[in-house]
Amino acid sequence: FKTNVDFFLKVTRCLGSLSLVDECVLNMCTRNSVWITVNGMREHMDNTEALKVAIELLSNFAACEDDEMDEQCTRFLLDQGGLEIVLECMKLFDTDTSMLLVCFEALYNLADDDAAADKLNEAGVVKQTLF
Repeated sequence: FKTNVDFFLKVTRCLGSLSLVDECVLNMCTRNSVWITVNGMREHMDNTEALKVAIELLSNFAACEDDEMDEQCTRFLLDQGGLEIVLECMKLFDTDTSMLLVCFEALYNLADDDAAADKLNEAGVVKQTLF
């Protein structure tokens, strides 16, 4: 899954479609989808299309309508490297507007959780964004 970029894109897009349903998101997160996605992204750091699709998936994981479910899913994102990989992509592709837009959308979805907002602040994202 993670070593073949075409397969990674197809699976990530499929998971992205499923991630529009909150119950599916929690189910995927409890089955290590965040960890698997992050590791796949690390394999394909040279492929912006794959990274953007994966970041959109991570963003969906952080956007559950149900507050309790959203908190649980955000915890998986924080614990399994979801936030860190988004920040890494922002730094690596800091002149790629479409990448930055996808990353900021993911950060927006993540930041509605207090723990995630604290991590973003600690990482200097707020200061970096404003200055």
